[in-house]
Amino acid sequence: MPHVRPLRLTAHLLLLSCIGCAAPSLGHGPEGGDRPLVTVAEPGVIASADAAGSGFYLRVDAGLGAVLDTEVERTDASGASNLGDAAFDSGWMTGTALGYRFSDRWSADLEFTYRTNDVDRIRPVGATGLDAASGDFASGALMANVRYHFPSESRLRPYVGLGAGLVEEIDIDVDLAGVENSYSDSGFGVQAMLGVEYALDDSWSLSGEARYFRALDFEGSGEGPSAGGRASADYDHFGVLLGLTYRF
Repeated sequence: MPHVRPLRLTAHLLLLSCIGCAAPSLGHGPEGGDRPLVTVAEPGVIASADAAGSGFYLRVDAGLGAVLDTEVERTDASGASNLGDAAFDSGWMTGTALGYRFSDRWSADLEFTYRTNDVDRIRPVGATGLDAASGDFASGALMANVRYHFPSESRLRPYVGLGAGLVEEIDIDVDLAGVENSYSDSGFGVQAMLGVEYALDDSWSLSGEARYFRALDFEGSGEGPSAGGRASADYDHFGVLLGLTYRF
């Protein structure tokens, strides 16, 4: 019939058009077979993108610290004072923090850290100076910190940070003639951090950090046998910490 040929021609043209539309979405696999050209992101890339997002985190830290040598001035209840040069042993420190990651580069947290160092020796300054062979210098501080995380193409990311807050308690205990004399105070403190973080996965990371902490204007009031007296000293502390962070 005369209308059959045009119908067949039209069908052939439609078929060729369909094949032409499908061709850009087909490629050749390693064995020569056709496969869809679909781009699939690698899991590592997805994990890195997710890790760059915002969210809460919890961190625990532990490490060693040292108090710089300082002069300790003690005044008893009668007003008589004596002075000693104090040196301290290395001690331990531990802390925990709850924070929020605002972006890939900025984070902030609220942290509590406890530090303690034994007295190595307090040597008298002058004939009536303070002389003690044992004791300790300790503090507990609640700090607000801000950290900047440097860009990095690897799992390792260096960071710097600053913090300020309340030194809830700082006290020095010294053994004088077999009697422990304790002096405590509270006030403000500041700190600076330099560290590096290693991402284990999207949620967990390890960190190593060097930290400087200073308590401002320590002047402790006497307790127990030293009630009515006072003691003052500088409190400059350097610490090295290992930390573990979990991101919610």
